[in-house]
Amino acid sequence: KSVAAIVPLLAACDPRSFVDSEQGRFNLSFQFLVGLVREDLEAEAFLSIGKLALAIGGASFSRCLGQAMDLIFDVLSSPKNSNIRVELLPVCLEATGMIAKAVGHSNEAFVHKLFNLLDLMFLAGLGSELIECLNSISASIPILTPAIQERILDSAARVLSKSLRNSNLHGPMRPVYPPTRFILQSLSAVRHFDFTGVDTQILCYFVQDAVVQFMDDANSEVRKEATLAGCRLLAAASVTDNTHGILSLDVSSILTKLCEIAVADLDGEIRITTLNGLDDVRFDGYLAQPDSLRNLFLCLYDERLSVKIKAVSLTGRLSSRNPANSLPTLRKFLTQLLTALRCEGDGLRLVRSHAAKLLSLLICAAPRLVKPYIRPMLTVLIKRLYHARSTGDTEAAIPYLTATADLAGVCSTSLRPYLNDLLSLIVSCLKVQSAESEFKKASLRALSRLIQNTGFVIEPYKQYTLLLPILLSLIKNDVDAKVRLEVDILMGTLGAVDPENFKYASLPSSQLKYARENFAMGASTYQTAYLVNSGEESYEWNKVVPADKANEESKSTDFLDNTSKAKSKSKSTFDSGASYKPQWTKDDMKTESLVLKLDHPFTANTEYFPSAALDALHRILGDARLKQYHFDAVGAVVSIVQSLGSKCVTFLATVMPRMMWMLRPTDDANSSDLTFKVFVFKKLGEVVSVSRQHMRHYVVDILTLVRLYWTSSPQLLKNVLRLTAKLCVALGDEFRPFIPEILPWMLGVLHSDRSEEREPTKCVLMAFETFSSHLDDHVTLIIPSVLRVASNISVPLSVRQKALVTLRYLIDILSVGDLGSCIILPLANILEEETQLAEPTLHALLSIFSRSWDDFALFAPSIAKVMLRSSFRSSELEELFIRNGVISSRSRGKFKGKKEVTPPTDQKDEAGGIGGGPSLTLGARKIHVNQEYLKRAWTVGRRTTREDWEDWLSNFGSALFRESGSPMLRSCARLAEVYVPLARELFNAAFLSCWTELSTPLQGDLVTALESALESPSIPLDVLQSLLSLAEYMEHDEKPLPIDIRKLAATAWRCGALAKALHYKEAEYLQSPSSSLSGEDGLISLYDSLNQRDSAFGTLADAEKQYGIRRREEWFEKLQNWDDALAAYETPHETTIADEGDDNYTPISEWERTLGRIRCLNELGEWRKMEEICKMAWSK
Repeated sequence: KSVAAIVPLLAACDPRSFVDSEQGRFNLSFQFLVGLVREDLEAEAFLSIGKLALAIGGASFSRCLGQAMDLIFDVLSSPKNSNIRVELLPVCLEATGMIAKAVGHSNEAFVHKLFNLLDLMFLAGLGSELIECLNSISASIPILTPAIQERILDSAARVLSKSLRNSNLHGPMRPVYPPTRFILQSLSAVRHFDFTGVDTQILCYFVQDAVVQFMDDANSEVRKEATLAGCRLLAAASVTDNTHGILSLDVSSILTKLCEIAVADLDGEIRITTLNGLDDVRFDGYLAQPDSLRNLFLCLYDERLSVKIKAVSLTGRLSSRNPANSLPTLRKFLTQLLTALRCEGDGLRLVRSHAAKLLSLLICAAPRLVKPYIRPMLTVLIKRLYHARSTGDTEAAIPYLTATADLAGVCSTSLRPYLNDLLSLIVSCLKVQSAESEFKKASLRALSRLIQNTGFVIEPYKQYTLLLPILLSLIKNDVDAKVRLEVDILMGTLGAVDPENFKYASLPSSQLKYARENFAMGASTYQTAYLVNSGEESYEWNKVVPADKANEESKSTDFLDNTSKAKSKSKSTFDSGASYKPQWTKDDMKTESLVLKLDHPFTANTEYFPSAALDALHRILGDARLKQYHFDAVGAVVSIVQSLGSKCVTFLATVMPRMMWMLRPTDDANSSDLTFKVFVFKKLGEVVSVSRQHMRHYVVDILTLVRLYWTSSPQLLKNVLRLTAKLCVALGDEFRPFIPEILPWMLGVLHSDRSEEREPTKCVLMAFETFSSHLDDHVTLIIPSVLRVASNISVPLSVRQKALVTLRYLIDILSVGDLGSCIILPLANILEEETQLAEPTLHALLSIFSRSWDDFALFAPSIAKVMLRSSFRSSELEELFIRNGVISSRSRGKFKGKKEVTPPTDQKDEAGGIGGGPSLTLGARKIHVNQEYLKRAWTVGRRTTREDWEDWLSNFGSALFRESGSPMLRSCARLAEVYVPLARELFNAAFLSCWTELSTPLQGDLVTALESALESPSIPLDVLQSLLSLAEYMEHDEKPLPIDIRKLAATAWRCGALAKALHYKEAEYLQSPSSSLSGEDGLISLYDSLNQRDSAFGTLADAEKQYGIRRREEWFEKLQNWDDALAAYETPHETTIADEGDDNYTPISEWERTLGRIRCLNELGEWRKMEEICKMAWSK
């Protein structure tokens, strides 16, 4: 065996000496090999005969050709199960091919013998050895090709053609197929042989009759071989037919079937295999037809990236054949790729990478399409490269560099405005010496293409003086030969430079600076400029991009987008470098009083009660020391807004900044702070639901705040998502410009959520349902993400069911006509593998087929097969399939015994109400005031101690809040019970809101109770002051309480509230001048206590003039007007008798007059007169 293997090797070393040697080496060797074959059935020896023929050539081998043919004939004609056939048949066929290749077609006798052996060869079956042998024969002896083609087709047809057999005497005739092994063998044989030259009709008939039926086989291997065989045969038929410039209808109909398989087959490997088979220029005339293009465009949205890549390459090439039918769809696909590339977030890193790869292929395949869109493509690619540079993500940068290189090959002059940015980025990429080889090759290739297409040679060496050292270092040190080749190409593209100017480029970096400085001292100005001011420090890969530069890139205009003002505002806000700072970023937020903004009198304004309540609540929220009351305060604020309904607009300017300020990021990250923020986010959503479109002024601030919490705990993220959904519902179409900013965050949650219950994922799915009408531009991003959740077995079952429900809702709302491959194929896999998800999956399939049958009919046969294998059934879907001829009505019996799924309901899932909530309107319902409850609360009863009175006031205040006629004040009832200062601050407003609702008798009872409290000797001063403040408040509201003014004045004097006492005494003066002036708590005493003597004199003068009341001595004395007092005391007794207007006046005695004169003289310093009066009085 070893000698047999060595013989052809020796012959190949020197064929001439081996054949012409006197020792007869060739004959001896050949006979030795024949003997091994005949006696020992040595397969290696038979194979060596063929190799020997190749080694020495056909002319030299012809002397033994007859014996070799006899040996081949003996093997081929041996009995079927004999040892010789079993052992030698494979090597016999292989050796025959080698001999045919060596001898060729020049030996007619050999050709004739070989022709006679063809039938014997085919008796062995269409194995791979036979086809390989026949390929060699056909290539070497073309005259035998038609005979071989005919026999192959005949043999394959006998195996593959339908045969009917009656398995039951009275039963129907059913097709019976040979074993799968023979089917695969025959299809493979057809696939691996060239049938060029065979008549088109014959090939088409063969494919239609023998191959097409296996394209729908249950065995995926059979389907794969059938599609490949069909593609190969049709390619041969297309060559034959295209010579006449006519498209064959037979070829076209079978290619349509193949296109359907490429789109709708459930096996991804078969889809990509079919597309590879169709990727043949001989099919371009057929595939460029509208119907075929429509099917191929569905592959652009396949779930597999490999299918997308092949579809982009194929459809891009076909766009030059049929621009009218292909360019609009490809243009739409291009905008979707750019949309995906604009999306931020680590969760969409893979999506952006795939989009960049597809964009690169589209640029190469359809340059005519992309030329008008060079500007937006360069803008987004530069932005992505900047982001990759700032994060140091070299792997992510590779597809962007590749796309940039391909784009440079399409455009040339259009690159000029972006040349500096591109050069700086690519040079910074080359500086990463530790990067993988693929990254280096992509960077070098991008720079080469950029230089080639812009003609910007030599100058990059001058602008970036480190470029040449980097390239030289790569040539010297990089181990990858392909990297070094790319460097050679780049340096050749950049062009030659003056060695004198760059003689230090090869120095190590430590010596470069020193050499540069020494050289610069003697260099010319021009040389010094580009050597010293190289600017290489500005282009470091790991250096973060400056904010202003990032903003410039993010604000680049894009004529693909109709950018609105709202979107521009959102971009300027969301960018990290934006100068705009929301109000909630302040450390201390002061809110202007709402009450002070109202017209006087405040309480007459309908906005007074909410203004007063909000002022008090904002003071609580602004005080960090009152943190324990913030929960109730926020709840009260939101309740007030809900009570106001559509009239809350006036207060949003105060409420919204305060609530967002409560959510500002702080250093306190404990559980209580997290719980509070969850609560505030929830309440903020309720405010959004009420205010509706008036949120437009605050949406940017809210979304800026939302972004800060997007990566927080699942519990907080859940409420953040709910708030975002409610914003969408509130603003409607006005929210659409913000979708591109929010959507990447939401998709990132779907990709990165690993929480146990996947609550954030649920909320994102709910939000998608809420956003549904605004997601048309991003449907290609959303649908695959939702299906990825539904297909992920690690996700809880309830979440997967929710994903399918959301998908069904999105299908009903969005335009998904192009996404059949993306939606239906994953759903078919779920239906086949997940019995627990069968019901929502069938509902989703029913929705998509019911919506547009023409768009998705292509997938119906595949779904019908899956339904037959499933244990569930949907009667509605079956009816739809029967109505459209996918399955026959007789086949419906196959679905019997399967579990029927419940029909889908049209009612929207709970997510439909995520952004809902009724908008309340002020006055929508009458507030009922329980007057009897209030009466029990104000009843004084027997109160004797301080605690009794404080308890009475507390209960009375609580009753006023709970039964307030204003829903805004009722909202504060809970907080007022636990936080006393709030109850005191809003006590008067609560009293007023109840007073106006009381009947007249009950108002009288209330006044009586208040008078009893005012007159009680045991009431504490603080309670007394509260009641006095209430009386004053009601008087300011022009609804004064019917309490005697003298009681109020006396109470004020008792409390030491002199100003209030003065107010009431002045009012009493108008009613009873004489009684209001005198006494310890009289008007004159009050003026004196308040140091208002001028007012006192004016009052005395007015009393004397208007009412004829004589001024009294003690009044002058109290006012320290000692001269007038002395004159009054010295006036004769008869002149001081009161007139009719001073009935209460009692004349003073002579002794009192004397004492008064003594006091006055003492104050005036008239001590001698005072001494005389004292002596006179003493003597008496």
